[in-house]
Amino acid sequence: MALSESFVASVRCLERKYRERIIQEQSAFSSNMSAINAVMNAQFPQGMADIARRAALGFVRDAAAECEALQDLAQAEDFDAALKTILDAAVGLLASGSQNMLGPQVNRPADVARGFAASELTGEVRDRLLVAQDKRRARRKDSMLSWKLLFLQSNPRDADSIDTNREHREVRQALREADYRDQVDLVPEPAARIRDVFRAINEHRPRVIHFSGHGHDSRLALLDDRDEARPFDGQDLADFIAANDDQVQLVVLNSCGSLPQALKVLQAVPHVIGTSDSLGDEAAVVFSRAFYSAVAHGRAISSAFRQATVAVRAEISPAAASVYELKSRSDSDASVASLVVPTLAEQKSGQEPLSQEEQDLLKAVPRTGDVHVLKTDQKGKWVRAGAAEFFNHDDPSESARYIEALDSLVSRQLVRHEGGAHFALTGTGWELKRALE
Repeated sequence: MALSESFVASVRCLERKYRERIIQEQSAFSSNMSAINAVMNAQFPQGMADIARRAALGFVRDAAAECEALQDLAQAEDFDAALKTILDAAVGLLASGSQNMLGPQVNRPADVARGFAASELTGEVRDRLLVAQDKRRARRKDSMLSWKLLFLQSNPRDADSIDTNREHREVRQALREADYRDQVDLVPEPAARIRDVFRAINEHRPRVIHFSGHGHDSRLALLDDRDEARPFDGQDLADFIAANDDQVQLVVLNSCGSLPQALKVLQAVPHVIGTSDSLGDEAAVVFSRAFYSAVAHGRAISSAFRQATVAVRAEISPAAASVYELKSRSDSDASVASLVVPTLAEQKSGQEPLSQEEQDLLKAVPRTGDVHVLKTDQKGKWVRAGAAEFFNHDDPSESARYIEALDSLVSRQLVRHEGGAHFALTGTGWELKRALE
């Protein structure tokens, strides 16, 4: 599949913008008296070429960002075509920009500029497009891994008013700010009646069901057709979930005295959260916000629960935090159960810090992104990255440490094995390399 017309048109538009910028900057440069005088010293042509060089670099950055924004790499997977389109335009800017006003006078600087484009810009474009490509692939993988959080709201008009809308809003904001936001699809079900709950479970097949509303030890309070309270037994929810093949992992009943109902639901799901006493609006909001923020940052259910109770204790009171309880079936362990799956885009989260050897290797990788493992009978195996060779005659263990570091970078997906002795930095590896530098 070829690059889309919108991408090519976008690159051409950027090229025109930078060509105009080159002309403006060169006009200003040539009108400067000191620059005119510098012609006698042969500095004027080089100055013109430098203007084109800076513009081409700016174009590369913007064009690569535009490429990412249009998602062409993820959709077309035509990496080489995208690179060539951007690079051809950048080289054209350098050549025409250098020769635009002075003609043959700047042939030599123009040739220098073209040489720069062939070496420097190629690496710059490739680096940035690799990063864009990996980001898009990771986001596409996230969408494949996404799951539904069904947010049931009930605020009967014949009961004390509670702010379920605010709780939903805070959860939505917490998810938007989290590492794994693309994996969690928040589905609100406002003014929920019993049939709405059943329909929503069938329609959305949620992994998590959250209830925000009134309740007590004998029933939850949903709505009837007049928006008044309608009792709903947790056993009915458990039986309905059990009747489906869907894998609901967690049910959160964020209402007063809901623990007895939660224990009924535990027959059908691995984990439940309920409350043992009355619950204030503010505590309910704080708990939900902190809990789902932790979940969407990749924390295990038990870790997210502990974070949420700490938040309630700190922001409200120890008494308010103490009413929350997490229960799990005997065959389920909330300390290891996570609702999200690590992906390439967030792979650095939760990993062990890079060793010094891993950092040394990343910093030494040249613009080509190539790393090689070499081997001779005299030296054994060692790593070469650009001009750096990680080998020490006096300390053979050094070679082994860097071989191990390279293996670790491969397992972290910062480096990929291209075959044989050849390895190459991934897009995420380039991001981390730049951060280290």
